[in-house]
Amino acid sequence: MISGADDEIVVTVGVSEAVKCVFTAICDEGDEIIIPEPCFVSYQPEVLFAGGVPVTVNCKAENNFEPLAEEIREKITDKTKAIPELR
Repeated sequence: MISGADDEIVVTVGVSEAVKCVFTAICDEGDEIIIPEPCFVSYQPEVLFAGGVPVTVNCKAENNFEPLAEEIREKITDKTKAIPELR
């Protein structure tokens, strides 16, 4: 167990609040967050509220709406702060 982990728990009412907290914590002005689309309607505004720049990757039905690694790699820049998890 990580030392201090017992006092570092955040409980939120829902995922939108949690996502806003995360983006606010990690984003500096102009940082880019890669967001697969289609996505939940609040993801892009949450990035904008945190001062970040949403960068979208269009996911296609023929790929079960999963982002492709090649498409994400094309969007990565020196300003990229977060990318989606690939399964």
